[in-house]
Amino acid sequence: AKNAILIVAFAEQALLEGQSRFDAAMTAARLRFRPIVMTSLAFVLGVAPLVFATGAGAGARQSMGTGVFGGMIIATFIAPIFIPLFFTMLARAPKPKEVEEAKREHDDAQRAMHPDQQRDASNESRKEGDHA
Repeated sequence: AKNAILIVAFAEQALLEGQSRFDAAMTAARLRFRPIVMTSLAFVLGVAPLVFATGAGAGARQSMGTGVFGGMIIATFIAPIFIPLFFTMLARAPKPKEVEEAKREHDDAQRAMHPDQQRDASNESRKEGDHA
């Protein structure tokens, strides 16, 4: 579920940046695919001992482990296909006000992350004014 939420959040951000629904969905799926596979693989490997359990109660552990193991593998490779598909079919186009607000938030975040560049740009404009 969290993987789907993150794919949709990334796709919405790309949509607000001006990409088409299809391109936004594909970009989001491409960006999230590796983290999805890595976390799912760690989970699947953690459940593997249940699949190969022996001893007392092994039958219950094996059946539970097999279900979880198989379900996680299937979900890992189905989600990056179907979530972008559903996003492409169901997402609405952003309103111009939403796009403008997203651009403003992006610019504010860039200024907050890189205050040096803002200072350098203002120094350059002052230097240009001195020579005129």
